[in-house]
Amino acid sequence: RNYWAANQVSPDQGCKRVLLEFNLGCRVIDAENVGKRYAEEVSNLKRWDVEGVRKAIQFFTSKTIQVIAVSRRRELKSLESDGVSIVVADRTDDIMVLKEAYKHNCPVVSRDTFKHQMS
Repeated sequence: RNYWAANQVSPDQGCKRVLLEFNLGCRVIDAENVGKRYAEEVSNLKRWDVEGVRKAIQFFTSKTIQVIAVSRRRELKSLESDGVSIVVADRTDDIMVLKEAYKHNCPVVSRDTFKHQMS
């Protein structure tokens, strides 16, 4: 986070200010959503595919960005390594995604709109 730089940006450039205030060195991945979307749109599968989560983790870690993946699947713990944390949530995985993003002040990687959680 660079609050000093954010304060140097004029108020009419709100988008740039928000980007400077975010912790862009971290991403929270909604592993349930990423795995399902990858399966549907890339693998042409009707089930969740761990490969989508692996590729997302690989993409961000290759740019030295810390990754926190939230999932209901305990088997994803095997993907933990330096810079990669796996948070196992029960039925509240969407809530945990938002909590982790808030806690780390970072963007979420998901195609979910989180409408249910925002109402």
